[in-house]
Amino acid sequence: MKSLQKIAFVAVGLALGVLIGIVAVNVTMETLSEDDVRQIVTENNQQILDGIEVALAGQGPEVIFQRRQLDLTDSTFFLVTMDETAEWLEEFLAEFEDIEVSEELLEAILAANGIDSSNDLELYFSEQVNTVDGVLANVYQALLMLFSNGAMPDVLGDDEGFQFEVCLGLDNDPYSIAGPVIYLYLQIPDELTDEMPKDWEMLDGPRQESMLWSAECFDPELAEELAEEEQEEA
Repeated sequence: MKSLQKIAFVAVGLALGVLIGIVAVNVTMETLSEDDVRQIVTENNQQILDGIEVALAGQGPEVIFQRRQLDLTDSTFFLVTMDETAEWLEEFLAEFEDIEVSEELLEAILAANGIDSSNDLELYFSEQVNTVDGVLANVYQALLMLFSNGAMPDVLGDDEGFQFEVCLGLDNDPYSIAGPVIYLYLQIPDELTDEMPKDWEMLDGPRQESMLWSAECFDPELAEELAEEEQEEA
């Protein structure tokens, strides 16, 4: 069981490895034929086998994508494009006179659509997932306000008992013409789904971690801890 668990962790981590191989050639895949894409995937299969061998040898493979362990049994799952995310955030927060969505935040959200290298991808996730002023922190806080009828939480982790996940999801389908795509991926308690925008895509269930899909989720407590550490080091 322990070895199988390690293999699962490797499979999640190697999703980024496959992405790097594809992105390094051409992230949009506009110039790649179907045979080219198949060849890239075949070449990356050796990386997968190497990773499994490392796991079976007892070495500790790095778990790249992390998520909070919440009880979200009775949940509804949403997949939202970054364009839709920026549009909703701007429209929702415009209802509050004392809140203004900065151009920097909107640019940060939409920057996910233009990532063209593995380094940029890693940088984007590191800057936008668990930082107190990142994309996910802003979406998380906006959803708290939505669920609380506009009340602003005193601190970022003050979720008023609402247990939900706000994540960046990476769709790494090598056969997609659009190439790798970043989405906002949400897990919302069933009783709160009526509050969500009606035009957002509602999934039939959770998307399982695989070589073609990985998600990294916002942890408000971790974000606060990291921010405090940075202040102490400054």
